[in-house]
Amino acid sequence: MHDGAGLPVPGQRDPLQSYATLTGTSEQGPDRSLALLPGLLLVGIPGSDAVAALTLDGGGTLSIDQDVGGVIGETAGDRFGDALAIAPDVDGDGVPDLVVGAPTRPVDETGLDEGALYVFSGDRVRQDRRLDAAAALSRVAGSRAGGRLGAPVAGCGDVDGDGLTDVLSAAPRATADDGTALAGQVVLVSAAELALGEALGVDDLDHQWFGSDLGERAGSSLSCGADLDRDGLADLVVGAPFADGAGEARGRVYVVHGATTLPTGGDQRRLADAATLTLDGTEDEAWLGWSVATPDLDGDGRAELAAGAPGVDAQTGRVLVWQNDARLGLSTTASHRIRGARAGDAFGRNLAIGDVTGDGRADLLVGAPRFNPTESQTLDAYESGVVYVFAGPDDFADWDGLLYVSDAEVSFVRAQAYLRTGRGLAVGDFDGDDVADVALLHRIDPGG
Repeated sequence: MHDGAGLPVPGQRDPLQSYATLTGTSEQGPDRSLALLPGLLLVGIPGSDAVAALTLDGGGTLSIDQDVGGVIGETAGDRFGDALAIAPDVDGDGVPDLVVGAPTRPVDETGLDEGALYVFSGDRVRQDRRLDAAAALSRVAGSRAGGRLGAPVAGCGDVDGDGLTDVLSAAPRATADDGTALAGQVVLVSAAELALGEALGVDDLDHQWFGSDLGERAGSSLSCGADLDRDGLADLVVGAPFADGAGEARGRVYVVHGATTLPTGGDQRRLADAATLTLDGTEDEAWLGWSVATPDLDGDGRAELAAGAPGVDAQTGRVLVWQNDARLGLSTTASHRIRGARAGDAFGRNLAIGDVTGDGRADLLVGAPRFNPTESQTLDAYESGVVYVFAGPDDFADWDGLLYVSDAEVSFVRAQAYLRTGRGLAVGDFDGDDVADVALLHRIDPGG
């Protein structure tokens, strides 16, 4: 856990030298997810079907096996905590709330990995410190065998125009209505549906869409917190990294604009029909849409769109940015490209946004978890990983059309084999100083 106010700007930081360090156990498995509420670090531990909640009072080194509090899933093996997100305020108490995915939860005793998502009161998580899944404000169960609803989750702004927060999730392995396997299913849960306070099924929801291509896995990444078309409503951004397009696994990003009457996508509820804008990758095996984010990089009040393509150039990786012009709106052609360092780095596998540098503009954080920082590519630094912080510009004229990792304002990197810095990250104002803080996930046990 790194205090944003303490970051060197510009500079390089050891990712293990931090305000607080939380260490798990090998029995819990290597998978984690991260989220930040004010004053609370949340760590999803799907191997234990739990979410740990830590105040980090005083910092230092903490162990995940301590009695740290949190939320416990319904059933062993649900992978409760596989994905976490913060929703601005679902229950109207003025406190952001917690969204948790459980992608392998069966719909019933004969089900198979239909998945589910849960929404919890952020204030209650903070105050009660130990909850079980029955305390959820709402639960939505998947309906498609193997679909894995809740693999990604996202807290939105107001998408449907009722003035309240909505929630977005996906079942990226779901079969579409027309029988297309692994097309992916994206579901929007409105505030009105969340307010029902009962267990819902996906088929009870008004808004759901599917990918178009065999195996495209629409919904592998999601963003829904920004108003891209400046109509006062949040818009949906959906990544489909294995969409073929005109080639092989080029990837795709769908943009569905929020509205009081959301587009249905026709009888087959296809994202391709519902989307106002569809952005396709231009290179085979690029995997555009593996990650997506919607930062306002230049602080002009208009959000840009960023998407990771970690497969580009033998997994050197690339991040594409579409600028949002005051007159023309969101560009249909990427205005800026940020290139990874070397083949195999997987640059762009994870994205996060927040004002880490404290200059009042959003910064773009990019993870490259397979990066090796040694020039000779020695095994003792194999897959060390890195997170780069690209500071938002005063004006996009200050950014070249093609940027490199050397243009990053800050980088978190340490030469340690299998550390995989950048495989998981979360950004938020943990300590209330109006500067975003950074939580980074590392794998310190290669066999774990």
